[in-house]
Amino acid sequence: MSKMSYLTQKGSLSDVTFLYENTVQISEHNRHYEPVLGSSLGARTYLATLDRSFYTPSTPSNKILKYRRLDVLNKRKTTLEKKENSIIMLIRRVSSNLNIPKSARERAISLFLKCARKIAQSNKRELVLLAAACLLIAVRELKHAAPITLQEIVSAFNQNGVKVNPMKTLWTIKNIEQLLGNRIPLRSCKDYVWRLTQEAIKNPIVQKKLRELGIDPEIYKHRLALLAIMLLNKVEERKGGRRPLITALASIYAADRILAFRENHKPILTQRIIARIGAIAESTLREHYASLFKDIVIKETYLTMLRYVKGRSS
Repeated sequence: MSKMSYLTQKGSLSDVTFLYENTVQISEHNRHYEPVLGSSLGARTYLATLDRSFYTPSTPSNKILKYRRLDVLNKRKTTLEKKENSIIMLIRRVSSNLNIPKSARERAISLFLKCARKIAQSNKRELVLLAAACLLIAVRELKHAAPITLQEIVSAFNQNGVKVNPMKTLWTIKNIEQLLGNRIPLRSCKDYVWRLTQEAIKNPIVQKKLRELGIDPEIYKHRLALLAIMLLNKVEERKGGRRPLITALASIYAADRILAFRENHKPILTQRIIARIGAIAESTLREHYASLFKDIVIKETYLTMLRYVKGRSS
């Protein structure tokens, strides 16, 4: 492939990184080179994966000069800076794989650079753990807008050729708390409700049942999510140290049973369907449902029906 054809496929010279005072702007055409990091964290420079000898008679002299200046800065990087740059590119790839919002991705990079400067860690394994922890913190801060689990982040890092231990990642978050002096927010069960409800309603079996009953899936989805959140509010003090994702799944299962009673039809969501959504065992779902929501479901269904029957008989 010739140099000109390569540049044409990459989006011409607009993909080249340019230098403006203390901030380096990267073209939006290349997803791995698109952030803008300010000088408060130190000027960060990146070179796109273009052939260094891209000069042509039509290349403006000012672009060539800026590229040369950036190339000089790139060669002056320390070993730690080069490792940090590779970790930042890793954060971008993981964020792209998980469809993490841009605000969370940039927050993770900013937090990673801040912590890396303070601990001055040169071990790449430790830097990768720090990156995973910062990304988890960033998605937690967005709450329901980024309902990404720790297991999904670890899996995405593994798919990119980097092994990350989940428990070590959680310990790293504790170290970040001590380092920054700020308490990291825990993930709430409510953050997962909307995402899990959408996945449940998309199931073909569920769609078929809703059509047979003549129920609008969109209306049922909103009612199911709202009722699940109400149930979670009732058991706020009883959740203990349970996993938020499983607790959210159990609340959706309980909400479906209550809605089925109110609308006089059989429950639409089965334990198997809900367990497959969260990739958990059905016994785990039953245990969470029995310990947290079963008494509420009985109160809302059978006891309500008995009171109604007694009222009619009297």
